[in-house]
Amino acid sequence: MRAPLTSKQKKIYDFIATFIASQKKAPYIREIQEACQVNSYKSVVDKLLSIEKKGYIKRRLNKHRSIKLVNPLMAEQGQVRLEGKELGQKEKIEV
Repeated sequence: MRAPLTSKQKKIYDFIATFIASQKKAPYIREIQEACQVNSYKSVVDKLLSIEKKGYIKRRLNKHRSIKLVNPLMAEQGQVRLEGKELGQKEKIEV
């Protein structure tokens, strides 16, 4: 069994899962930062590393849009829902 995600990690994971489900590609780190209202780029990178260590995602370092969900089944079954505006708009998104 994997270690549970913290609330901030879960918010980022849910955003990534929703983004991938709707856009068919992984988000940039800046997109995660803006949508999840994280103050710094480095904070997002640190949280992604933690999520990866817990086994929820896989990444290829220094590659854009390289985030892959280890178990994307939750997003495919509609268990991750997006509230608010469409992803392409510049407003903040609650996940």
